Amino acid sequence: MKKIFENESGQMILIACVSIVMALVLIAIYESYTLTTGENSIRGENRDSFYYYMDIRNKYNDISDDDKNKFEKELKEFNLLHGYSVDFIHNNGKTTIIFVDKDLKIVEEIT
Repeated sequence: MKKIFENESGQMILIACVSIVMALVLIAIYESYTLTTGENSIRGENRDSFYYYMDIRNKYNDISDDDKNKFEKELKEFNLLHGYSVDFIHNNGKTTIIFVDKDLKIVEEIT
């Protein structure tokens, strides 16, 4: 060990090794931070989509039966512009709402 500290080429090798280890540690920290941020972003987008769906469902329930067809048509067109997919399926007085956004799919039956 004493030869490394006293020798100029040994010091250069030691500095290079320390630099490599520090670079690897910094890269690992950066990658960990990036992955965590990406996962949180995806969770946030899914949460926002869920609240958006809840808003659609609540508005749909509040609209009179006469205006529902117009609302459905306008909502489908509006959602396609924003990257969502909404479909309304009617069956014997029950309506099934299908909402799709990237990783999130909600199928709910409303009476």
